[in-house]
Amino acid sequence: VCANAERHCPRIWPFGAEFLFWPFDDPAAVRGDEDQRMAEFRRIRDEIEAKVTEWLGRSAAAID
Repeated sequence: VCANAERHCPRIWPFGAEFLFWPFDDPAAVRGDEDQRMAEFRRIRDEIEAKVTEWLGRSAAAID
């Protein structure tokens, strides 16, 4: 999900019909106190949820 993963993770998946890359910031790279880090993890979690929800909606519409 981050640029590092896009560069280093394999792109070939058995039976995979589609490769998706959604660049999100890496929350583990955030420096600061625990509250700042937790806020960043939550922000990225929410971005991922929104993107997956959007993708599922498009996928369901394509099937109909």
